[in-house]
Amino acid sequence: IGTNDLAWWHTEGPQVTAARLGTLLDRIRATAPQVDVIVASIPTMKGVAPPNNLSRATLVEQYNAVREEVERRANAGMRVSFADVHAVVSPSDLYDDVHPNEAAHNRIADVWYAAIDAVRP
Repeated sequence: IGTNDLAWWHTEGPQVTAARLGTLLDRIRATAPQVDVIVASIPTMKGVAPPNNLSRATLVEQYNAVREEVERRANAGMRVSFADVHAVVSPSDLYDDVHPNEAAHNRIADVWYAAIDAVRP
């Protein structure tokens, strides 16, 4: 659930994609409540997503509101946190309107490292 759900042949809407993420989080909590889950935002994208030609940037913005759902679940006791990779990727970092360049990948790795480090025992 993520970038490819919004970048290519997008037909379900970011709210449905986010709801699928919520269902996945519920399943994880039910089967392995001791597991730490890290949910990341989707980096910025440019262009439009076929077949509806919706703005990828708008879809990403709408999907990334999932952060509020992650925070709600964390406040309710789920071992879930948020890694904001969107904050470290700008449109100029994309080499093909969707995929980050090497420098952006390094910044994304730093965000992931910090998120993982925060939940390590």
